[in-house]
Amino acid sequence: VFRSSSQIALITRLPIIPNRMFHECSLFNKIVIPSFVTEIGYLSFSSCLMTHVEIPSSVTVIGLWAFAGCVNLESAVIPPKVKKIGQYTFYDCRSLLKVSIPSSVKIFGDLAFANCIKLSEVDIECPSSLRKIGKRCFYGCLLLNNFKVPPLVTEIEDGTFELCLGLNNIEIHPSIKSIGNCAF
Repeated sequence: VFRSSSQIALITRLPIIPNRMFHECSLFNKIVIPSFVTEIGYLSFSSCLMTHVEIPSSVTVIGLWAFAGCVNLESAVIPPKVKKIGQYTFYDCRSLLKVSIPSSVKIFGDLAFANCIKLSEVDIECPSSLRKIGKRCFYGCLLLNNFKVPPLVTEIEDGTFELCLGLNNIEIHPSIKSIGNCAF
């Protein structure tokens, strides 16, 4: 691991960033993950103070709680090989403004983006493979104002958009068969 005053670059050849490797680390504001990394472990960067992260296209797995509590993180681009955004992955990233989701993602886990109070844009690449949006996935995303539910999603689960006070427009595809309690 190479550390400067504000940036960290991983220089080992590990294909997996271990669980909790940088949990609660406040030494950097930007991280560059090398192109040989394929997996980001559980709680790897949770509660870090970084504002930016570069996730390479080699990453296929982003662990649970991987970036949870990164209160300064402003944006995230999910690589094109990732199939699932796990539970609590970006939970409580209070400065997250925008997230870009590739068409490969099939599942948003429970509370994946909950309490991202500044999140205003979720850009889902078309055609989307998204099939499931977990419970309370966008709970408390106060500034989320538009959302288009992709056609392969058949259920809006409990609390999915609960406390999304700025949600002005939501496009619900005819494929939706059920809407859970407190979904909006």
